[in-house]
Amino acid sequence: MYIKKLEPSMDLNEYFSDNNFKILKLGNLNVTSGEIIVSDPLYSLPYGGTDKFTKKVRKGSFPVIVAVFEDKKNGPVYMASKLCFSKAEPVKFQLALKNNEDYNKLNENEIYGYPVETGLASFCDASAQADYAQFCSDLKKKYRNPNIYETYFARAFEENGKNNPKWQRPEGDWLNFKIPNSKGNIVMMNSGIGNGVYPSYWGYDEDGEICCLITPFVSPAEIV
Repeated sequence: MYIKKLEPSMDLNEYFSDNNFKILKLGNLNVTSGEIIVSDPLYSLPYGGTDKFTKKVRKGSFPVIVAVFEDKKNGPVYMASKLCFSKAEPVKFQLALKNNEDYNKLNENEIYGYPVETGLASFCDASAQADYAQFCSDLKKKYRNPNIYETYFARAFEENGKNNPKWQRPEGDWLNFKIPNSKGNIVMMNSGIGNGVYPSYWGYDEDGEICCLITPFVSPAEIV
């Protein structure tokens, strides 16, 4: 069912088809349950505080890309992230909802989104969340430090930045993280201009099938 109220305020295809932005490939996300979580991977995901979306997608391994603005002075700006379930071009978009979110309660120009508190966003299959939570718990016990970024992820991001320097700062801006002792992975990326609340949108093709999931971080109007 198409709901006008859940449309984004702009055509999200602009992020990935406009010549103003570059497309950066972050590798694939393994989708084993068909249920997707988007979240801050260091703030809520390790503690099970992020719900999955109500809609399910097909299982498989799907590419994740980001639209990047090349800021010559301040470095790359990640404008939006996209999880691609097919090569089809989306023709309409709808706000992605979780079980506890009622669109009838939204006022005009209001959205549901997820909080970012560490400047990072991510895509994750719901089946991988428990394994990731256990990994983070083990890290805190091993290093006796509650800050998992300091103890592990800072080094991992920096190493990825060195190995894949294109459109990354020296400290790293993205990481396709394979969870140890798990089939799951989490694709993490810089959340544009930092902390905030970010919505996500399902993209539908001409046949009404879900072809992508997009999280916009920065409005093109703010930067171009």
